[in-house]
Amino acid sequence: MADYISGDLVKEGDLERVACLRANPLVEKTVDRPLALQYSDNGWQVKTKYKNSLRIFKEKQFDELFEDEIWLMFKKMGFEEMNKDCHFKIGQGANQMQIDVFAKDKDHVFIVECKTSEKPTKKDFSKDIREILYQKKSTVEALMSHYPKQEIPRFTFLFVTKNITLPESNYEIVKNNQNKDLYILSDADIAAYKKLTVEFGDHAKYIMYSILFQ
Repeated sequence: MADYISGDLVKEGDLERVACLRANPLVEKTVDRPLALQYSDNGWQVKTKYKNSLRIFKEKQFDELFEDEIWLMFKKMGFEEMNKDCHFKIGQGANQMQIDVFAKDKDHVFIVECKTSEKPTKKDFSKDIREILYQKKSTVEALMSHYPKQEIPRFTFLFVTKNITLPESNYEIVKNNQNKDLYILSDADIAAYKKLTVEFGDHAKYIMYSILFQ
């Protein structure tokens, strides 16, 4: 069978371990002492010194922190299978799509693209949104081939932003999508859904469904 997925999906215990890494605002790793200078030149700092190695760390970039924030939101909603990291891709050849956040349960698959800015800004993402619309059919077909024995009633694409104001034309592109399977979520939307996860735990996803799919 053709390989329709590139990168790792995690569930159960592995999902919990990845969640711990994503909740950490730092990236940490252990390296041999001879490599220390190479890493220090790239912004890494020493956390712990061992006889033959060093435990080093650096702060995550703002875009990675945002992807972790969204990933953890879906994890708290009770999704059972998710991408391990940002190297996850779906599809083949020219139709391969890089996925920031992939979240699956028995009834739904969410495919999320995250866009953020360090400071509040205005930006037009019409090209990116049209690209998702162009690729979503082949992406869904690739996932159906990857899960041949499972029935997944709904595939949903999300375009999620932080500190970015989109022009009305971006929302019009999404509104005119006949399949109604692509949605834009803003800072306020994400804040509301995160609050729901605090109040209702994994039941928050059913409230999200009622809002998105009304």
